[in-house]
Amino acid sequence: MSNMNQPIKINVILPVYNPPSNWEEKVLTSCTFIREKEPLYDWQFHFVNDGSTRHCSLDKLRHTQLEGIHVYEYAQNKGKGFAVRYGFQQAGEAELYMYSDWDFPFGEHLLIDAAKKLQIFPIVLVNRGDIYYDKLPILRKLLTFTQRFINKYVLRLKQHDTQGGFKGFNQKARPLFMATTINEFLFDTEFIALGRKMNLNIDSIVVKCRKDIQFTNFRPTVLLKELKNIPVIFSARYVKKNTLTHHDGLGGI
Repeated sequence: MSNMNQPIKINVILPVYNPPSNWEEKVLTSCTFIREKEPLYDWQFHFVNDGSTRHCSLDKLRHTQLEGIHVYEYAQNKGKGFAVRYGFQQAGEAELYMYSDWDFPFGEHLLIDAAKKLQIFPIVLVNRGDIYYDKLPILRKLLTFTQRFINKYVLRLKQHDTQGGFKGFNQKARPLFMATTINEFLFDTEFIALGRKMNLNIDSIVVKCRKDIQFTNFRPTVLLKELKNIPVIFSARYVKKNTLTHHDGLGGI
C-alpha cells in the first residue's frame, strides 16, 4: 500500500457506450462528490469510449478542471469486457482498482465502501438482492437467472450474483482480471471464477439501485453470444492452470 503520508491511489474504470445526452455533467458531479467525500484516497477516473456512435464526444471530460479525469477511446465497439481491460492497461499501476457503469447505478457511496473493504479482501463485488430482478426487462431477467443458476450449481461459486456491473480488487487480484478473455458482459463472471479457482477471499456489498435508473433490454443476439461464453467461464473455474500471477495483457484480443 501507499506511504502513510500519501493517499491510496485508486484507478476507477468507467466504460461508456452510446450514453444519453448531457451525461458528462452528471458523471462529473458524481466524480466530484466521491473525491470530496473521501479525500484520503487518490481517485483517478478513467473513461473508455467503447466505439460510441452518439452523445460521446468526451470534450467536457477532456477540458474539465476536476483533477483525476482521464479519457481513452477507439472507433469500433468491442464490448464492455474489452473496454474495462483496455482502461486498466492504459491507467497503469495503483494500489486499488475498481470498475463501474458510468452512471453509478448503486450510488457513489459504493466506491467508498468498497475501498475500505479492499483493505482486507482481494476482491469485492455487489449483491443486488431479489427485488432488483423484478425491475429487469424479460431478456435481461432470463440471462440473469440463467447465469445465477450456473454460478450456484455448475461453477459452485459462493457469490451467485456476479453480474452487478461493479467490481473492486487489489494488486493481488489484478493479474487475474487482466487474464480474462471475454469481451462481452460475462467477463465479470469469468473474473470471479478465476478468483475462486485461486482461492482468493471474495466479499460482497448489499446494494440497491437508484430509483432513476432505467434498464434497457438485450437483443436476442446478445443473449446467444453471452451463452456461448459459458464454456470459457467453465474453463476459468476448473481447467485454466494457475499461471496467472504476472499477466498484464488484453486477454480478449
